Amino acid sequence: MVRYLVAFLLVQLVVKENFVPPEKSGNANKKSALSRDIFAPGVIAMLVMFLLMGAGRRIDQPFVAMLVELVNGEKGAAFFTGLISAAGAVGGVIAGFGFGALSDRYPPEKMLPWIVIIAALCSAWQGCSNNVWFLGAGRFFYYFVAGGMQPMMLILLSRRTSPENKGTFFGWSASVNTAGGIICALI
Repeated sequence: MVRYLVAFLLVQLVVKENFVPPEKSGNANKKSALSRDIFAPGVIAMLVMFLLMGAGRRIDQPFVAMLVELVNGEKGAAFFTGLISAAGAVGGVIAGFGFGALSDRYPPEKMLPWIVIIAALCSAWQGCSNNVWFLGAGRFFYYFVAGGMQPMMLILLSRRTSPENKGTFFGWSASVNTAGGIICALI
């Protein structure tokens, strides 16, 4: 609840937008633009990537507490699990700012493969951890790097869709990302 309140306040107090509503056009034009955007190069692949990101970023969450207990023992496991989860959250927050700035300087299509590779290595880092500090550092860097994927993907999606359909595709990307989390929970 507090996160939603903070997000609401940030949007109301910080974001300045000069919104110009799109011109009303026929429904047939909108449908043809939507179908054209769906089959634009890479759009379906990006939506699949959002689905996989939704699953990939959540797949290890249930196991963090067990891993902490494995590398540290039962004593202090709850404290260290919270600390490691907080380290991941801080990494994710910093990623939004850091990768947002990087994506303005460098082409996201060139950065994205490296981000995926580094995120996979950081995920392996977590799995190979033999103490809670190493695990916490791996969790921080994993969420930092993985947090950079979504802004990059949204930029690429924005470039490949028409202005009148951006909101639709951003909504779809959020929906398939959440569907990835649901699939992850079932797995």
